[in-house]
Amino acid sequence: MNEPTKLSPELAAQLEALRDIHLPEAVSWWPLAPGWWVLLALVAAAIVALFVARAMRRRTVRYRALAELDALRRRRDLGAAEGALAIEVLLKRVVLQRVHLSGHAASHGTEWVTVLAEGPAGMPPEIARYIAAAPYAARAANENETPDREALFASARRWIRRHT
Repeated sequence: MNEPTKLSPELAAQLEALRDIHLPEAVSWWPLAPGWWVLLALVAAAIVALFVARAMRRRTVRYRALAELDALRRRRDLGAAEGALAIEVLLKRVVLQRVHLSGHAASHGTEWVTVLAEGPAGMPPEIARYIAAAPYAARAANENETPDREALFASARRWIRRHT
Protein backbone atom coordinates (compact mmCIF):
# COMPACT_ATOMS: atom_id res chain seq x y z
CA MET A 1 0.00 0.00 0.00
CA ASN A 2 0.93 3.49 -0.46
CA GLU A 3 2.49 5.24 2.37
CA PRO A 4 1.46 8.81 2.89
CA THR A 5 4.08 11.04 1.50
CA LYS A 6 5.85 13.16 3.95
CA LEU A 7 5.69 16.84 3.33
CA SER A 8 8.72 18.92 3.21
CA PRO A 9 9.03 21.34 6.10
CA GLU A 10 8.57 24.25 3.72
CA LEU A 11 5.33 22.76 2.29
CA ALA A 12 4.05 21.91 5.76
CA ALA A 13 4.64 25.53 6.85
CA GLN A 14 2.70 26.80 3.86
CA LEU A 15 -0.11 24.35 4.60
CA GLU A 16 -0.29 25.57 8.18
CA ALA A 17 -0.53 29.16 6.92
CA LEU A 18 -3.73 28.38 4.95
CA ARG A 19 -6.97 29.49 6.55
CA ASP A 20 -10.26 27.65 6.45
CA ILE A 21 -12.95 28.57 3.92
CA HIS A 22 -14.76 31.78 4.83
CA LEU A 23 -18.31 32.35 3.61
CA PRO A 24 -19.05 35.75 2.13
CA GLU A 25 -21.06 38.23 4.17
CA ALA A 26 -24.85 37.97 3.82
CA VAL A 27 -26.34 40.07 1.08
CA SER A 28 -28.00 43.16 2.55
CA TRP A 29 -31.65 43.82 1.82
CA TRP A 30 -30.89 47.52 1.55
CA PRO A 31 -30.56 49.20 -0.94
CA LEU A 32 -33.36 47.51 -2.79
CA ALA A 33 -32.92 46.16 -6.27
CA PRO A 34 -34.58 48.17 -9.07
CA GLY A 35 -37.32 45.58 -9.49
CA TRP A 36 -38.46 46.14 -5.90
CA TRP A 37 -38.59 49.90 -6.46
CA VAL A 38 -40.80 49.35 -9.51
CA LEU A 39 -43.07 47.04 -7.51
CA LEU A 40 -43.33 49.59 -4.68
CA ALA A 41 -44.19 52.33 -7.18
CA LEU A 42 -46.92 50.15 -8.72
CA VAL A 43 -48.41 49.37 -5.30
CA ALA A 44 -48.37 53.06 -4.35
CA ALA A 45 -50.01 53.99 -7.68
CA ALA A 46 -52.69 51.33 -7.15
CA ILE A 47 -53.45 52.65 -3.66
CA VAL A 48 -53.72 56.22 -4.94
CA ALA A 49 -55.96 55.05 -7.80
CA LEU A 50 -58.23 53.26 -5.32
CA PHE A 51 -58.61 56.38 -3.19
CA VAL A 52 -59.28 58.54 -6.25
CA ALA A 53 -61.84 56.05 -7.60
CA ARG A 54 -63.57 55.88 -4.21
CA ALA A 55 -63.68 59.68 -3.98
CA MET A 56 -65.07 59.98 -7.50
CA ARG A 57 -67.67 57.29 -6.82
CA ARG A 58 -68.89 59.14 -3.76
CA ARG A 59 -69.60 62.13 -5.96
CA THR A 60 -71.89 60.20 -8.31
CA VAL A 61 -75.63 60.70 -8.33
CA ARG A 62 -76.24 56.99 -7.76
CA TYR A 63 -74.04 56.80 -4.67
CA ARG A 64 -75.55 59.90 -3.08
CA ALA A 65 -79.12 58.87 -3.91
CA LEU A 66 -78.65 55.35 -2.55
CA ALA A 67 -77.00 56.73 0.59
CA GLU A 68 -79.95 59.06 1.13
CA LEU A 69 -82.41 56.23 0.49
CA ASP A 70 -80.61 54.07 3.06
CA ALA A 71 -80.80 56.93 5.56
CA LEU A 72 -84.54 57.17 4.93
CA ARG A 73 -84.92 53.41 5.34
CA ARG A 74 -83.14 53.50 8.71
CA ARG A 75 -85.59 56.11 9.98
CA ARG A 76 -88.18 53.99 11.74
CA ASP A 77 -90.41 57.00 12.44
CA LEU A 78 -91.32 57.13 8.74
CA GLY A 79 -94.37 55.08 7.89
CA ALA A 80 -95.14 53.88 4.38
CA ALA A 81 -96.96 57.12 3.47
CA GLU A 82 -94.19 59.42 4.75
CA GLY A 83 -91.58 57.12 3.25
CA ALA A 84 -93.35 57.21 -0.11
CA LEU A 85 -93.39 61.00 0.00
CA ALA A 86 -89.66 61.14 0.85
CA ILE A 87 -88.90 58.60 -1.88
CA GLU A 88 -90.93 60.59 -4.40
CA VAL A 89 -88.94 63.73 -3.59
CA LEU A 90 -85.68 61.79 -3.88
CA LEU A 91 -86.70 60.27 -7.22
CA LYS A 92 -87.64 63.69 -8.59
CA ARG A 93 -84.21 64.97 -7.57
CA VAL A 94 -82.56 62.00 -9.31
CA VAL A 95 -84.61 62.71 -12.44
CA LEU A 96 -83.45 66.33 -12.38
CA GLN A 97 -79.81 65.21 -12.19
CA ARG A 98 -79.93 62.80 -15.11
CA VAL A 99 -79.95 64.33 -18.58
CA HIS A 100 -81.82 61.45 -20.22
CA LEU A 101 -84.59 61.71 -17.59
CA SER A 102 -84.75 65.47 -17.03
CA GLY A 103 -87.70 65.83 -19.42
CA HIS A 104 -89.79 63.92 -16.87
CA ALA A 105 -89.01 66.22 -13.94
CA ALA A 106 -92.35 68.00 -14.17
CA SER A 107 -94.30 64.77 -14.59
CA HIS A 108 -97.05 63.96 -12.14
CA GLY A 109 -100.04 61.67 -11.88
CA THR A 110 -100.32 58.92 -14.47
CA GLU A 111 -97.43 60.33 -16.48
CA TRP A 112 -95.13 60.03 -13.43
CA VAL A 113 -96.45 56.50 -12.77
CA THR A 114 -95.55 55.61 -16.35
CA VAL A 115 -92.02 57.01 -15.91
CA LEU A 116 -91.53 55.01 -12.71
CA ALA A 117 -93.03 51.76 -14.00
CA GLU A 118 -91.93 51.67 -17.64
CA GLY A 119 -89.65 49.02 -19.03
CA PRO A 120 -87.79 46.22 -17.35
CA ALA A 121 -86.02 48.76 -15.12
CA GLY A 122 -89.31 50.06 -13.74
CA MET A 123 -90.95 49.43 -10.42
CA PRO A 124 -94.13 47.42 -9.95
CA PRO A 125 -97.11 49.52 -11.11
CA GLU A 126 -98.92 49.42 -7.74
CA ILE A 127 -95.84 50.79 -5.94
CA ALA A 128 -95.32 53.41 -8.67
CA ARG A 129 -98.94 54.51 -8.29
CA TYR A 130 -98.57 54.70 -4.52
CA ILE A 131 -95.40 56.82 -4.75
CA ALA A 132 -96.93 59.10 -7.37
CA ALA A 133 -100.09 59.60 -5.27
CA ALA A 134 -98.29 59.99 -1.92
CA PRO A 135 -97.88 63.78 -2.04
CA TYR A 136 -101.49 64.38 -3.03
CA ALA A 137 -103.60 61.73 -1.32
CA ALA A 138 -104.80 61.94 2.23
CA ARG A 139 -103.26 59.45 4.61
CA ALA A 140 -106.59 57.74 5.29
CA ALA A 141 -107.20 57.18 1.59
CA ASN A 142 -103.77 55.56 1.20
CA GLU A 143 -104.05 53.23 4.20
CA ASN A 144 -106.16 50.65 2.32
CA GLU A 145 -103.67 50.18 -0.50
CA THR A 146 -100.41 50.71 1.40
CA PRO A 147 -97.61 48.49 0.08
CA ASP A 148 -95.09 46.93 2.40
CA ARG A 149 -92.56 49.51 3.61
CA GLU A 150 -89.60 47.30 2.70
CA ALA A 151 -91.02 46.62 -0.78
CA LEU A 152 -91.38 50.36 -1.25
CA PHE A 153 -87.71 51.00 -0.40
CA ALA A 154 -86.50 47.96 -2.36
CA SER A 155 -88.35 49.14 -5.48
CA ALA A 156 -86.94 52.64 -5.13
CA ARG A 157 -83.43 51.22 -4.66
CA ARG A 158 -83.77 49.07 -7.77
CA TRP A 159 -85.16 52.02 -9.79
CA ILE A 160 -82.26 54.29 -8.73
CA ARG A 161 -79.65 51.63 -9.50
CA ARG A 162 -81.09 51.01 -12.97
CA HIS A 163 -81.65 54.63 -13.95
CA THR A 164 -78.45 56.29 -12.75
